[in-house]
Amino acid sequence: MTATDPNGDALTYSWAIASGPAGASLLGAGASATFSSPGGAGDYVVAAKVTDVHGASVSLSFPIHVSAAICAVPDAVQAIFVNRCNSCHILNSAGGLHLSPPTEAYANLVGQHAVGVGCTAEVRVVPGNPAASYLIAKLRGAAGICGVQMPRGRPPLPEAEINTIEAWIAGLPH
Repeated sequence: MTATDPNGDALTYSWAIASGPAGASLLGAGASATFSSPGGAGDYVVAAKVTDVHGASVSLSFPIHVSAAICAVPDAVQAIFVNRCNSCHILNSAGGLHLSPPTEAYANLVGQHAVGVGCTAEVRVVPGNPAASYLIAKLRGAAGICGVQMPRGRPPLPEAEINTIEAWIAGLPH
């Protein structure tokens, strides 16, 4: 959501779920909001309110449909993880990054910060932005990565496989 004030005053945003299935909540971060705890699939009405420093405000409500989609790494990407990464990335090893099954791989990568001294500011997979995704930096051995290029102790992934992972990241909603 974008709002401007004709006087150039600073604006604050507030968000709420006006109606919808029980259990969901929103986390507002300025001009955008995300579901911080998922409710059920269904139709929601989200309400946004923008207020300037003088107390003047405007509100907007709009419908959102949430599907029952399951977040998982697609088969082509999961096949790369299984063939190239799973020998190290099993539960409680290699930085605790577990890449199987596909739903767990998704949960452990998308929007998650890397672990390790000096790396915690890095986000493993930034939805819609492969260039900002630390996973791609690690796979390419980019300057400034913590540790070594992945996969550790093995030949680098072929560019075609990295491109497959980048295409998945680029297609993630953001």
